[in-house]
Amino acid sequence: MKDQTFARVGVAAIVIGILSVLTVAVTGIGTGFMISGAAAIASGVLICRVATDRARGRRR
Repeated sequence: MKDQTFARVGVAAIVIGILSVLTVAVTGIGTGFMISGAAAIASGVLICRVATDRARGRRR
């Protein structure tokens, strides 16, 4: 997978996580969405870090 595509997947995961956390914040229901949203944000950040390292020539 190209580094740019890898980074896009990470950003998409972060956006989905933020949207699910905001959904819980607005509606007040769905604690599971809050947990899965936090997990999506964390995994998106990790994917973006790996993509950045790969673009700089470092491997993880």
